[in-house]
Amino acid sequence: MMKRFLIGTSALIAVGTIAGAAQAADPIKLSVGGKMNQWLSFADVKDKVTTKYNHVAVNSDTEVHFKGETVLDNGLKAEVVIEHEAERTDATARNANQQYAQLSGGWGALRIGETVNAANRVHAQAPGAGAGMGDAITILGIQPVTGTVTSMTDGQTSVDGIASVGVSATSIDYVSPMFGPFAFGLTYTPHGGNRGLAVEGNSIKDLMGVAFVYADTWGPVAVNADVAWARADHETSGTQNGMLHGIPVGVKFGYAGFEVGGSYFRIMDNVKALASAGNANAATSFDGVAWDAGISYTTGDWKFGYTYFTSKHEGDVDTKTKDKAKVHNAGVAYTMGPGVSVSANGVYTAFEDEAVVATTNTHKSRTYGLITGIQLTF
Repeated sequence: MMKRFLIGTSALIAVGTIAGAAQAADPIKLSVGGKMNQWLSFADVKDKVTTKYNHVAVNSDTEVHFKGETVLDNGLKAEVVIEHEAERTDATARNANQQYAQLSGGWGALRIGETVNAANRVHAQAPGAGAGMGDAITILGIQPVTGTVTSMTDGQTSVDGIASVGVSATSIDYVSPMFGPFAFGLTYTPHGGNRGLAVEGNSIKDLMGVAFVYADTWGPVAVNADVAWARADHETSGTQNGMLHGIPVGVKFGYAGFEVGGSYFRIMDNVKALASAGNANAATSFDGVAWDAGISYTTGDWKFGYTYFTSKHEGDVDTKTKDKAKVHNAGVAYTMGPGVSVSANGVYTAFEDEAVVATTNTHKSRTYGLITGIQLTF
């Protein structure tokens, strides 16, 4: 039903564009922007038996953004966005962070391409300062030596957190205009984490979701809240099949420089293992919960914040215990000038593979770290 709606919406927009567009509209011209984050971190990794880590690291997160738009005589606005990663960690990896076309008007906005899905774009997560939760997990979230913890993608508690279904995948998304304080979004991803035709029986595919958002002010208090639902087929040849359902909820309040809020995500994965118990290729389930909470305060050029994230997921369906993750992230950021800021964060991460019942420290990790950095936007 949802796919038919999205396809029908696309067809109507296409017809309107062909019928009403005029050559008098200015052609699209791209502008250049982006960001550069350079991080210097100092860390102490505990509970490692066979693997030792150095205490100093330098990380980089740099993107170049190309954006352009034009408004046709019929009022339809057409936009192009290409967000290009400056780093390449794999010789065959695609470098686009996002690349999509967007058509918008009084009826809302429709995107198609490789993009953060609609349910994620309207999602409120816990506030913080300096290095975000994704940065902290990327820099200091060292997984146990033995086993991989099934967790949210970079601490993301929205639909994109389901096995990275909406990350690095092409999709079609719609976000409505505001109806008073309310709006909604629809999303469809044919092939989770990929492009092209999904392989029957061997893909996470056909992710469909809907999100509802509330944004208003209650006197001096700004309020943002959202709730969403999504489903996807979870199939891997020879090991498992089933269906994923996800329900994220988020809320955030702002008042006099303060922000406080959090989010909760419940994943229901009814995966059915095709492999026998004890098989090394046993099925992996994303069934579980994740939530975060945080507070931040901005005064002048300074911002202070603290964020907490935790998750528990089933992982190997043949094991009765859970994969666990916890992250504490306290930070401060100072804006030195337009587009230039510096920050420092104290971070603690804890990851525990379900196989920790084997009473060996190689199945868990604890990291204490300091992340300092400079953030440039242009």
